[in-house]
Amino acid sequence: HEFPGSWGGILDLSGSDEPSLRAAIHEIMRPEGDDQIAWRAGRRMVPRLRPSPPPVEDEPLVLYPEASYLVTGGLGAIGRRLAAWLAQRGARHLVLTTRGQAPAPQDWEELGTAGDERWRDLAALRARGVEVVVRSSDVANAQATGKLIADFGSKLPALKGVFHAAGVVTPIPGAALRPEDLRQVCASKVAGSWNLHVACAALA
Repeated sequence: HEFPGSWGGILDLSGSDEPSLRAAIHEIMRPEGDDQIAWRAGRRMVPRLRPSPPPVEDEPLVLYPEASYLVTGGLGAIGRRLAAWLAQRGARHLVLTTRGQAPAPQDWEELGTAGDERWRDLAALRARGVEVVVRSSDVANAQATGKLIADFGSKLPALKGVFHAAGVVTPIPGAALRPEDLRQVCASKVAGSWNLHVACAALA
C-alpha cells in the first residue's frame, strides 16, 4: 500500500502443478488490484467485505442510572459516539477525559452553536438530563489515572464501567516509522489500558 508502483501481496496456491503455476504467472503478470489471492481447483478467490446482520444480544445491556461511566478520550469522535450510545441506554453520569482543557459546561451550548461539534454533542447530552463531567487527565500517566479513579465513589458517583477510547492518530508509512512514533501511539493505548486496570483493581 505504501509503494503502489510495485505489486506485492500474498498468493496462496493449492500445489505446484501446472495449473497452479499458470495461476501464479497470471497474477504476477496481470495484477487486477488484489493483494490477497487464493487459487483452489481453478477457482480464484479474494477477500471481500459484505454486510452482515447485527449481532443478537443474548442478554440486554444493563446500565445503572445512579452510577458513573468513564470514557477516556471522551472528546474524540469515537468517545462522543460512545457517550451518546451510553446515554441512549440509560447512563446518567458520564465522565469524559481529555488531555487538554475543557471550557465551563455553561459555555458548551454557545461554543456548539459557533460550530465546535465537540461541545454541541456534550450540550445535547446535558439537554437530555445526562450529567457530563469533563476531566483533564492523561491515561498514559499512572499517577494521574490513579487520582482520577480515586474520585469515583467520593467526588463522583461510583464507577460501573470504563470505555477506553483514548488514542493518538498519526498516520506514518511503515518505512518511515521510528521507535518514538510507536511509543507515542502505544502510550495511550497500551500503557493507558494497564494504568486503568491497575487503578480500577483497587475498587474491587
